[in-house]
Amino acid sequence: MTRSLLTFVLIFLGAVAMAQPPEFTTPSSPDCGDFPNSMRYRTFVGEVGSGITATTGDWVAAFDADDFVVGVAELGVGSGFGCTNLPFFDLIVYADDDLSQLPNGLCNAPPLYGLNDGDLYTMVLWDASSGLFYEIGTPITYQGGAQAGFPPSGGDCVNDLLTFPNQIDPPKNVLPVEFAHFRGQYNGNQVALSWMTYTETANEFFSIERSSDGVSFYAIGQIAGAGTSTEVLDYSFLDKEPEQGINYYRLRQTDFDGSSSISDIVIIEVDGLSEASARLTPNPASGSFVLSLNSGWKADQVDAQVFDGAGRSVMSWAQATGSSQSISLGKLPAGLYQVRLQSADQVKTQRLVVR
Repeated sequence: MTRSLLTFVLIFLGAVAMAQPPEFTTPSSPDCGDFPNSMRYRTFVGEVGSGITATTGDWVAAFDADDFVVGVAELGVGSGFGCTNLPFFDLIVYADDDLSQLPNGLCNAPPLYGLNDGDLYTMVLWDASSGLFYEIGTPITYQGGAQAGFPPSGGDCVNDLLTFPNQIDPPKNVLPVEFAHFRGQYNGNQVALSWMTYTETANEFFSIERSSDGVSFYAIGQIAGAGTSTEVLDYSFLDKEPEQGINYYRLRQTDFDGSSSISDIVIIEVDGLSEASARLTPNPASGSFVLSLNSGWKADQVDAQVFDGAGRSVMSWAQATGSSQSISLGKLPAGLYQVRLQSADQVKTQRLVVR
């Protein structure tokens, strides 16, 4: 006999709401309504580990093969199909095509992370009383639009409940920096860069990098990250001295552990620069620095000299106008130096700190 969903009653009365563990964290964003292509898993829960009974306040999350959370739900108390007042969860495991059709990829569940038919996922339960994690024994094959997990097979409310027998280490829940966008706009003699993130995990800072050929990039600035965040955040940076012609920009995101990832490249064409300008990066420098010259210099090349605190010339070289060149500091002692740039009747001096 076909069981109607209308006969099912889910009761959360008397439940003590517990905050979900950080390992189950999902990005926050607006409610997006229905998810017709997603998979709904509703079921009663039995034993957890060895002799532990699941209870209200425990949490369940679905993880894909790359350790992304693709659905999360808190346990409540459910009755129906012959079962009474048993631990129960109602979990939406999100479909990739449901999420990709939403404005800006936003959703009230993990944006950007969804499954396709045939993908495998597993479910992990967090036991609120002990703080331990338990996994179901066998991965589940994703089937978009399907409903699974209920009622207990054969209506046995004792022996056919979903169990989580395997205690595991806390899940990784991979939540790197997820960019909503990275954009640039040329405004007069400057380039305004902006970007937005959906999520950040252990993000220490962003390095803004620029290139004149799309291959060799160097840092022109740094913006502090938000550490770990599931809020939508906006950032901006102003490049006050872009190079004449094509400028390539990218972001290098660095975690507290030193690992990093790189964004897509934004290409901005700059024309009409007339004033000679130069940039030393990084500054302070250690080992080497990059001298970038725009195309506002009147001659084809610029003569560069580095002077120490006593006014002595300790380095010199010639560099083509409109180029970027890496300069080795060799064994130059730490201290404050002046870099003098001259081309025809144009002269500029900039301070360089060597560490």
